[in-house]
Amino acid sequence: MKKKTLFLTILVGTVALIAVFPLTAMAAVKGVCSNCHTMHNSQGTDPMAWDENGDPLATAQSALLRSTCLGCHTTSDAEPLAVPPLGSSEYPFVMSTGDGNFTDDNCLAGGFFSPLTVGNQDDNGDNNHTLRTQKLPAGYANDEALGDWYEGDTETDGLGCAGSNGCHGVHNVVDDMEAISGGHHADSLIYRMLYVGNDMTSDGVLGTGASDYEEDLIATPDLADPHNIYSAGPQDPSISELCAICHGNFHNEFGTVDDAGSASPWLRHPTDVDIPGGWHIGNEGIALTASDFKNNPVGYDNANDAGQRRVTCLSCHRAHGTENMDLLRWGYSGDDATQTQIAGVNSGVTYGCLGCHDRQR
Repeated sequence: MKKKTLFLTILVGTVALIAVFPLTAMAAVKGVCSNCHTMHNSQGTDPMAWDENGDPLATAQSALLRSTCLGCHTTSDAEPLAVPPLGSSEYPFVMSTGDGNFTDDNCLAGGFFSPLTVGNQDDNGDNNHTLRTQKLPAGYANDEALGDWYEGDTETDGLGCAGSNGCHGVHNVVDDMEAISGGHHADSLIYRMLYVGNDMTSDGVLGTGASDYEEDLIATPDLADPHNIYSAGPQDPSISELCAICHGNFHNEFGTVDDAGSASPWLRHPTDVDIPGGWHIGNEGIALTASDFKNNPVGYDNANDAGQRRVTCLSCHRAHGTENMDLLRWGYSGDDATQTQIAGVNSGVTYGCLGCHDRQR
């Protein structure tokens, strides 16, 4: 037991150097190979591979790795970032095994998964991309031009982190590690190892990741806090285009507005289009606040924040999950999102729906 405890301490402190969500332009992972890999899946009689719960894995992992994606990015406490003992690079946790440890105020930019339930059949679990679900994604359209590669409905493991059952890496392989192969060893300008196609050199989503994954911005928003900058151009590999690969019915097809509508009445909320300059958040002459970056972040053509502001899927949602329904950054049915004028007096709400639609405040 003592040996296992020591090994787990080393594992959590070092293996997670291979963070699934690397900083944009972050230097390649450094350190001895055995921090992340093992030549043999045993040391004495102890297995060398462990899952997110610290339980040994009987089968060897891809690329001789010592853990899975979640094995590296799961913690038992409420601290979303950790500094490994053998280096200064921070790596992110996207799930905590402690019930209620992660909240909307202490998660990272992508939000957080709930502790896993094997074979979970929920469509959404009310607040997250439910890992291992075998249901089709909400708004799934297998006849969309964007593709129909998702296999979580037929694969035993259901929704995963990467590959043809997940979001990260290329989408033409099932295995997580094969899908992100090389991503931890090379400097990268691709946003969080996200791709809209199967070419890891040209199909990457454009964007700039916050140096602390927005930990400070989320906890206590301040204008000086680093924040993510998303691509939202109609000709870019945009963050919304990535979401649309699974949620095609919630998005217009690449480079067009044919099935979203070019003006009111919209068939669905538009993305990758300009926010009107007459709206507060769309006015390029008005500086955005830290609350804007937390609650209603906007996207830009080529991920250049000097250009026209555009709405993205992540302007309203967090990819991994939140405390709210439908992975929303704020409650949809309460005052956070929908409070309107009372007796002609603006509500003053500057986030949620009214964060963009300021004329309804």
